[in-house]
Amino acid sequence: HSMGGYLGVAYCERYPQHVEQLVLLSPAGVTHSDPEKTKKFVQQMSFSRRMFFTTARSLFEYGVTPAGFVRTLPMGRGRSMIESYVETRLTSIDNLEEQAAVTDYLYHNAMIPGCQEDMLNKFLTSSASGRVPTVDRIPKLKVPHVSFVYGDKDWMDVEGGIQVSEQVSELQNGPAVDVYQVKNAGHMLMIDNWEGFHASVVTMCGGGKEAIPPQFPTPIKRVAVPSSWMEKTNT
Repeated sequence: HSMGGYLGVAYCERYPQHVEQLVLLSPAGVTHSDPEKTKKFVQQMSFSRRMFFTTARSLFEYGVTPAGFVRTLPMGRGRSMIESYVETRLTSIDNLEEQAAVTDYLYHNAMIPGCQEDMLNKFLTSSASGRVPTVDRIPKLKVPHVSFVYGDKDWMDVEGGIQVSEQVSELQNGPAVDVYQVKNAGHMLMIDNWEGFHASVVTMCGGGKEAIPPQFPTPIKRVAVPSSWMEKTNT
């Protein structure tokens, strides 16, 4: 999931013989940076949000992580920020006791001295694109099958997975690639819609409808059209 997807690709590059299927959940670092797209995204924000976003990006480039920033704040302020994050970004957690438990968990994790978080800006840009994007690396993997799963409200762009599928279709000798979206879910899809997440994992791993409870929502399969095919239809 997320940054773990970027590391998972690196593992497959080095040890493909140990991997039968790579499942990437809303992976970071897939696409190339797109400054024009980021500029348009920022311009749509209010002034206050634009200032916050720009500052956060600058801090990230200098190696300041979200957890590292929280550690610089007084306890009350730091906990309040995480509490706000849980309320606004993890809206599927509507039980107050569960919200408090998740807030405690995230806050105390943030208070632990930084370790793996310090690698983030070495691998990713401030827009979560890859320093060495996996869109160019996954088609060359020597593993049989790669699956992508995104939420339909995900801030990680599903187009990254679709671009990989297009490249593999054109190469005709890379891994099998499929791309799914989970309904009513964002980046934390396994929390936002655990039933849809369960159904998507079972589906990706070859389970039939009989393996999925009937009340669980069916994942959306995104089908990429190879650009070579598009070129033929346009001529």
